[in-house]
Amino acid sequence: MPSNQRELIIQGAVLGTEFALIVSSSIIIFFLIGIEFGKTWGAIGAVFGAIFGMAVGTHRMIRGIESKSKFNKNGCS
Repeated sequence: MPSNQRELIIQGAVLGTEFALIVSSSIIIFFLIGIEFGKTWGAIGAVFGAIFGMAVGTHRMIRGIESKSKFNKNGCS
């Protein structure tokens, strides 16, 4: 396997792991905040945490891909 291909696989794994951590941590944080107001609010907080985590995770993933492509476009590896 070429070195460039390994690097792409590692970068993809890092982006995917970062995405999963952002989503799961925002669910937990929003749930813990919501549970202070009752069980129903805990569930609502978890749903809003999932939505928020997906939005932030997707944004960070796009930014990471854009920065890598700009970095590679300038002739750097």
